[in-house]
Amino acid sequence: FSTEVDIIRDRIDLLQAPKEVVEVMMLNIQWQTAMDSVASRSISTLLSRHITNPEMSSLVAAWNLFEDIHAQSYSDIVENIFPNPSELIGEIMGNENVIKRTQVLVKVFDDLYNLPDDAPIELKREKMLLAFTAFYAMESISFMNSFAATFTIVKNYKRFVGIGERVRMICRDEMLHQNFAYETLRIMRDIEKYPEWEKTHNQRKEIVDSIVNVELEWNKYLVGDRDVLGLTEAFLERVVKFFASPVYYKLGIEAPFEITFDSPVNHLNYYFDTGLIQTASQEIQQTGYKVGSLVDDGIDD
Repeated sequence: FSTEVDIIRDRIDLLQAPKEVVEVMMLNIQWQTAMDSVASRSISTLLSRHITNPEMSSLVAAWNLFEDIHAQSYSDIVENIFPNPSELIGEIMGNENVIKRTQVLVKVFDDLYNLPDDAPIELKREKMLLAFTAFYAMESISFMNSFAATFTIVKNYKRFVGIGERVRMICRDEMLHQNFAYETLRIMRDIEKYPEWEKTHNQRKEIVDSIVNVELEWNKYLVGDRDVLGLTEAFLERVVKFFASPVYYKLGIEAPFEITFDSPVNHLNYYFDTGLIQTASQEIQQTGYKVGSLVDDGIDD
């Protein structure tokens, strides 16, 4: 879907939308571009050499393909919407707030990447647990926080609709990737019963806590003194805590805040709730079919 949604109108919106709205949209796109580029280049590289299960190999290959498509979609947005694409990409590496937002993940990924092939199996299991915790938290918290800001602008200003539709489809995939990461962690914990699960508890908590804190700091930077309709630091804080709560709960980690399942994004359900997406069956995989059900449509005499 990197080019299937038209974004020509969005280029006009870039010129006509309020300056502060454009700034927030650009920062979101910059970060999302950076993170999907990292993901598309790291998932297979990080995990493939540690995997022997064929089903897991297939999952990682599919996951990597999704992230590559996402990276291409964001690149297409940058190239076709913004007047100086190269300058915008260059700003990513020069923005300390963008870089800080990726550091927690990059450190965990580097630790796994630099692990020698002959490392003890206990150390390999430990690093895999930490890497999948980072994947899970990134997909569940970081991306959802960023998407919420993008969707708020699209909904409230009725601008950047093309970008919103593309990001909506990416969001659908990222929610699937959350399940990829969590189910892998669940298998390691409940089926394979990795003894390193308890040993890494504090490290896993540190990863999730750090990602939550980084997102809260990012929100302060993103909103700052900008006046963007519906986008406040308080709203985004609720977003972070809402999407982080299942991560803490499912991983058995104590949250530094009260766990909440009270959604602050119900008004954005069109974007977040994939069950509300209406498509033809050939466009996306349909999951609403009833299997093995019978209907008595006979006519009584």
